[in-house]
Amino acid sequence: MECKLELLDIELIWGIVDEGFGHKLVMASKDCGVGGRTILPGRRMVERHPLLDLFGLADEKRDVVLMLADSNRVRETFRKLITRFEEEEGEPGLVFTTGVTKVIGTRNCIGDPQNSSRSEDEKMYSLMTVIVERGNAERAVEIANKMGAVCVTIINGRGAGVHETSKVFAMEIEPEKEIVLIVVDKGRTDDIVAAVRDQLHLEKPGNGLVFVQDINRIYGA
Repeated sequence: MECKLELLDIELIWGIVDEGFGHKLVMASKDCGVGGRTILPGRRMVERHPLLDLFGLADEKRDVVLMLADSNRVRETFRKLITRFEEEEGEPGLVFTTGVTKVIGTRNCIGDPQNSSRSEDEKMYSLMTVIVERGNAERAVEIANKMGAVCVTIINGRGAGVHETSKVFAMEIEPEKEIVLIVVDKGRTDDIVAAVRDQLHLEKPGNGLVFVQDINRIYGA
């Protein structure tokens, strides 16, 4: 039977980290009762150079980690993830959370309406999700980077044939689509959204879409 819960204080924990580090984040969260753990392959664009293109080294592989939890578990989990980050040499990436209002298919998350999240004024970053035709993701990356994005990662839509689709949060992503995750300073969000919309002509049907979520807490930015 389908489980459908109305939730007021659920958060989605995101990790955008070096390839291989995603598994370490999942293991760090294991004892916190966090549900819905998923790792997706992503890539971060680096500055283009002919030699890098020649050897296929112009992209850096990333792990995109998704984990659902109520706010009480999020606090404990976030502390563990920060500890795991601090134990790692270098800068493996960043971890942050966004709000969730409804979950279908899991009983691991139970929201507490009395346990309020950060106020709107305290939220300093936004997550922009841009879905575009394959080949346009790099253009979205260039636009965001020029306008001061904190972190930009590309996830490819996957499928073996033209009639197959992948799903991200129950939304069908066709194989020829690309998903761009952009973490930005909240004050720059509207300008970057407008630039991506105008330069990629997202107002035209079929060209893609962009949506924005508040980031509740963040580490590594």
